[in-house]
Amino acid sequence: MILINLLPPELRRARRSGVNPIVLATAAGVVIVLGLASIWAWVEFGRIRAAEARLTQLEADLVAATAAADKVRAVDKQIADFEKLHATITKLITRKVFWARTIDDFANLIAQTGENRWTIEGYEVRCTSLAITPKAAPAAGRGARNAGESVAFSFRASFRIVGERRDQAGDYVRSFFQTVDLSRFWRDNGFTGRSEEPFKGDSPQFKENIGRVVTDLPLEWTRVKMLSVAQGDKK
Repeated sequence: MILINLLPPELRRARRSGVNPIVLATAAGVVIVLGLASIWAWVEFGRIRAAEARLTQLEADLVAATAAADKVRAVDKQIADFEKLHATITKLITRKVFWARTIDDFANLIAQTGENRWTIEGYEVRCTSLAITPKAAPAAGRGARNAGESVAFSFRASFRIVGERRDQAGDYVRSFFQTVDLSRFWRDNGFTGRSEEPFKGDSPQFKENIGRVVTDLPLEWTRVKMLSVAQGDKK
């Protein structure tokens, strides 16, 4: 009997080598499975675990940020409440009842019915306009300690000094400021500085029809009122 091998030469060589194709296929399958297992382990223990740790950190940061935001909102509410209270107190102080004594002292000064008299004679003072408005409180000096909370007001008034002698117009103005500084109106009601500080100069005019020298003084004074006393001043 004659046997004819119809397999191609390469298959005949593989067959002669003694390697079983089933074994090769099994080995290849094992390699593939091990490769997939390695990829899964890298994803599971590397990327996923790292992502979970990152997520945990972000959640902790979110909790901390939320707590900080709550504190900021609480502080903002306290500031808003304080500003509302400050506005209410300022509104109350600007009412006429809180200015009654100041206006009374002012009227006595101008009418010369109080304790102070003009330092020289020969003139009278008239107030031609008066406006009182809130303004920013002046900054406390370096030496001020425990100054407390305060509000300030603009006391804007126009004065007309009517004197008997033209050559004493300047003396009348100086006497006016000296008397204001010494008066109860200025001394006891929280006015700052000296009364002549906003004075920009005078332009006296002699009125022939009345035989008097007239000087107009538009002035703006600042009055500061304390709202509270600091802890260090309490006894």
